[in-house]
Amino acid sequence: MVAMFHKASIFNHPLTNFDTSNVRTMEGMFCEASSFNQALANFDTSKVTDMDWMFMEAFSFNQPLNSFDTSNITTMKEMFKEASSFNQDIFKWDTSKCKNNMRDMFKGAPTKKADKPKGARGWF
Repeated sequence: MVAMFHKASIFNHPLTNFDTSNVRTMEGMFCEASSFNQALANFDTSKVTDMDWMFMEAFSFNQPLNSFDTSNITTMKEMFKEASSFNQDIFKWDTSKCKNNMRDMFKGAPTKKADKPKGARGWF
């Protein structure tokens, strides 16, 4: 699903029937999808390893992502960079496999430090 909705500036449709159970990368999936703000609670992210740039510059996106299984993700670089509306609690995410691959994860996003995954480094 690499860059599936990249630059889809007017896209804002529900994705409730998406089967993501075999997806390995969601890199840039909603990058620059500036109007997108739909629930993704049904997304199965248990096999995903890459979420780099997933919501970068998705200016309208502000949905809960606490149902995401992040235990296999190894990289989240700039995931929410400039996602200026995103302010959800993702503190319980397991980012243990990301090591140092969270550079600028929240740069330009209003998410409070307390809401960010524990153990993360270089997120700003």
